[in-house]
Amino acid sequence: MKLSVLGAGNEVGRSCMLLSTAGKHVVMDAGLKVKDQDMTLTGLPRLGHDIRIDAALIGHAHLDHSGFAPEVFRRSRCPIFMTSPTQGLSDLLIKDAKKIDPELPFGRKDIDSTFSNTIGVPYDMEHSLGDIKFTFRDAGHIPGSAMIELKSDKKRIFYTSDFKSDDTRLLAGAKQPEGQFDALIIESTYSKRYHQSRKEVEQGMIRTVKETLNGGGCVLFPTFAVGRTQELAMVLAAYNIDAPVYIDGMGRTASEIIVNFPRFLKKPGELRAALDNLKEVGRDKSVVTRQPSVIIATSGMLEGGPAISYTLALDNMKKQKEIDSSIIFSGYCVEGTGGWLLKNQQVLRVKPRVEGRKTRMVPINLGVYDCPLSAHSGRHELFSFIEKMNPAKVVCVHGDDTESFAAELRENGFNAVAPKNGDSVMI
Repeated sequence: MKLSVLGAGNEVGRSCMLLSTAGKHVVMDAGLKVKDQDMTLTGLPRLGHDIRIDAALIGHAHLDHSGFAPEVFRRSRCPIFMTSPTQGLSDLLIKDAKKIDPELPFGRKDIDSTFSNTIGVPYDMEHSLGDIKFTFRDAGHIPGSAMIELKSDKKRIFYTSDFKSDDTRLLAGAKQPEGQFDALIIESTYSKRYHQSRKEVEQGMIRTVKETLNGGGCVLFPTFAVGRTQELAMVLAAYNIDAPVYIDGMGRTASEIIVNFPRFLKKPGELRAALDNLKEVGRDKSVVTRQPSVIIATSGMLEGGPAISYTLALDNMKKQKEIDSSIIFSGYCVEGTGGWLLKNQQVLRVKPRVEGRKTRMVPINLGVYDCPLSAHSGRHELFSFIEKMNPAKVVCVHGDDTESFAAELRENGFNAVAPKNGDSVMI
C-alpha cells in the first residue's frame, strides 16, 4: 500500500491523500488552498494528469478538503463518497469559490455533474470498492465531517481529515478508534498550541462583546459559513446578548442546509432556536450599524464576503463619530489572507471591483481580538489521540510545521514521518 501526499504536506490547505492499493487509486480529500497575496492562482493539489482515480472519499465540506472534487470527477468520472450534509455544503462552497476565482480549472457544469453523482454515506457503515473497505467515522469538526477508516491488502489505516475530540455546543467530539492500525494519517494544525478551555474563551468573548455594546459600538465576527456561524449563534444565545444580532452572507444558506440534518447535530433544537434569534440584513446594510449590534458575516479569513464592507463601515464610524467598535476572530486565518493581515498588521486588503485597478491596503483603527472557538483538536488532544491509538506509523499532515511535530513524536517512541507534497510513504 502506497500513500502519496498531493496536498497538505507541511502546509495547511489543499488536503489530498492518494492511496494506491489493491490495483486501485483512491483519494481521501480533494481540497484547494485559498488564494493569498502571493498567489496568482488558487493552490491546487499535485494530481498528475496520468493518474486515473477510482474513487474519492471527502472528509468534510471546507474548501481545503472538498474544493478540488469537481476536477477529480471531471478527469476520472469516479464515484465520490461523502456524508449527506457534506454534499449540500460542499456544493454551496465550491460554487462560491468558482465565482470568486473564475480561473479554477473546472466549470459550473462540472460542479453540477459532480454533485449529481456523489454518494451519500452515513457514519459507522462499512462500504466496499472491490477489495477495499472503508467506513466514515464522526470527526466532530463541522456538521457532516468524517474521519476515514480503510482496510485493504491486510492493512488498516485511519485518516483523520480535520477532527475535534472535545464536545462543542454544536457537535459531539470525535470518538477514539478501536483496534490496531498500520498507519494513522493525522492533521497537525494545532500541534504546537494548547487550546484554552471553551468556557474561558466564551467568557472572554462575551466580555468584549458587552463592553463594546455598552460603549455604543458594534461587534463584527468575520465568520466561516459552515460550522462557526452556527456555533457563534448558539454561544450568543446562551449568554442572552441584549442587542440585535445580525447574520449576513453565505452563513444564512449554510445554516438552512445544516438544520435539515438534525441527526448530525448535538442539540438540533437549540441550534434552530439560536438561528431563529438572528436578524437578516436587507439591502440597506447601513441599518445594522445605526445602533449597537452584533454582526456575524462571512468570510472568516476576510477573503471576500460582506465582512469586508462592515469592517470599512465600522472604521469609518470610528473616524467620523469616535465610536469604538470591535472585530472578533473566532477561527484560524492562514498566513497571507485578509484576516491574517488585519490581525498581524492592522490593515485590511480591499480587492478592486473594477478590473485593472490595484488592490488597496487600508489601515484599520479598531480593536481586533482573537477568541478561538477552534473546530480542530489542540496539542493535548492530538497527543492523546495518538497515544491511545498507538499505530505502527504516524503520518503528520495539514500543519505549518509537521516536521517538528513528527520529530517530537519520534522522541516519544512513535514511528512518525512528515512527508512534503509529492512524497510517498509505504505502509
